[in-house]
Amino acid sequence: MKQLNEKVAIVTGAGQGIGKGIARKIAEEGGIPVISGFEKDLLEDELPKEWADRGYKDLLFVELDVTSMESMENLMKKTYEKYGRIDILVNNAGKTKDGLLMRMSENQWDEVLDTNLKSAFNYIRACSPIMARQRSGNIINI
Repeated sequence: MKQLNEKVAIVTGAGQGIGKGIARKIAEEGGIPVISGFEKDLLEDELPKEWADRGYKDLLFVELDVTSMESMENLMKKTYEKYGRIDILVNNAGKTKDGLLMRMSENQWDEVLDTNLKSAFNYIRACSPIMARQRSGNIINI
């Protein structure tokens, strides 16, 4: 028996890396991953074909800027319109600006914080009312 049984799961940063692996595992466990990321070409061409080749033909792929409230609201709206629920939110999107702190600009620091921290707060805030109305939901922050 599959553990996620048609649960709808938004995964931020699911175009590649860890997020892609999380989305794949969600699908393997019977869930419906919503694939979001910033790579427009990947989301429009490569990923839908890759997922369809694995037998997942009706997934939602959404271009996303995790630092933008408008982008976040668009993702929530599209997900809710398509599936009528959001069961799981996986805040996975992240950014690294490796280097010496003394060489890092304030703008680079702000970009990392906005991507890694503020976006998680914004997505939790946006998802919470939906999950509260459903009286269920899970939020995973990575």
